Amino acid sequence: MNQVNVFLEMIKFKHTIFSLPFVLATVLLTDLAKISMVKMILIIFAVAGARSTAMALNRIVDRHIDANNPRTMERALPQKK
Repeated sequence: MNQVNVFLEMIKFKHTIFSLPFVLATVLLTDLAKISMVKMILIIFAVAGARSTAMALNRIVDRHIDANNPRTMERALPQKK
């Protein structure tokens, strides 16, 4: 597995993609007349960036705990991939 795939699995990027419809639904509940396409794209990037950063930080901080947990010891960071 290449490094990009390892990183995307580490941060669970597919979960980020899954969360985007909920973000967009929230945006639709606001006044659409005030939201441009540029703002909509910025919101998507902000949500994806914030979630990815939080997941990566969580994996880095918890790597020693994950190494001792049977359920998580096969992840990339506890194995030092």
